[in-house]
Amino acid sequence: YWGFGYWGYSYSETSMANSYPWSDRDLYVNHSPLYLADKINTPILLIHGEDDRFVPCEMGREIAGANPDAVELHTFPDAGHGLSFLIDRPRYERIARDFIHRTLHP
Repeated sequence: YWGFGYWGYSYSETSMANSYPWSDRDLYVNHSPLYLADKINTPILLIHGEDDRFVPCEMGREIAGANPDAVELHTFPDAGHGLSFLIDRPRYERIARDFIHRTLHP
């Protein structure tokens, strides 16, 4: 999220004890979901609004692309953070239902 939003700065002041990617690269690489994606073996469904200003859609694309066998991504145009359900409820419900059916009842 460092390349996309401003809230990461204030978040890291507290949670990461003022550590930033440019001052402690190893800390971020060693704990980054993107760099650990090859270890994901539980199916994950990501439903992401393309107009999300808190968690940019590109982050979902990156993690899904890093392990497409485990991570399934669906995006919703014009949806903000957590609002995909409001944009196209039937599609959202179909995606969730199909994912649950495939992963819990193989």
